[in-house]
Amino acid sequence: MSTEEKLALPTVWLSVSFDADQAGAQLVWLVSENRENLYEPYGPFAGSLRLPKNCHLSVEVRGYGSETLLDFAVESAVLVTVPTSLQCLPSPFAGQDVAVTQLGPFAPVKAILFDPHLNRAYGITAITDPLDIGNEDGGWNLSMVLTVSIRTRTIDSDAITVSRRVFRFDPESYVGNGTRPEPGPRESRPR
Repeated sequence: MSTEEKLALPTVWLSVSFDADQAGAQLVWLVSENRENLYEPYGPFAGSLRLPKNCHLSVEVRGYGSETLLDFAVESAVLVTVPTSLQCLPSPFAGQDVAVTQLGPFAPVKAILFDPHLNRAYGITAITDPLDIGNEDGGWNLSMVLTVSIRTRTIDSDAITVSRRVFRFDPESYVGNGTRPEPGPRESRPR
């Protein structure tokens, strides 16, 4: 694929979020393209993360917290892909022949803002180099593990605390029509 063709590919955003005060480790996630939510609540792909073929995948992390949230930084982020079929490649990402993909680097969080409607402070960061989704239809169990350092201050003493948290998510994911790719010339299906 030429550089011009690669630049013309659409970008899909995987946005994940956590709250510094949450008890659990589950990330909230959303997949969108051109501000259109790609989450499918019905049909064969209900509840899954469905991605189009031949696109860029950019990853955004939103960190929420109370008014004591000062900052957060992504220390590490990995995507793990486990094919749901023997015919699927180890990863839906172009040029990846392994099941573990390190994400990053992430841009620094520029500012912590406050949303009065949510009564939450928040910051946003994203990877600086998106992944490329290949041209293969298929299905993968996709997991993301995110390690962040979170800086907060205590209200009564203004002391600063840094904590490290690990968050995750693991939806099923599909690329294209989600079907198993046709077997290659050396592969055959039992009859």
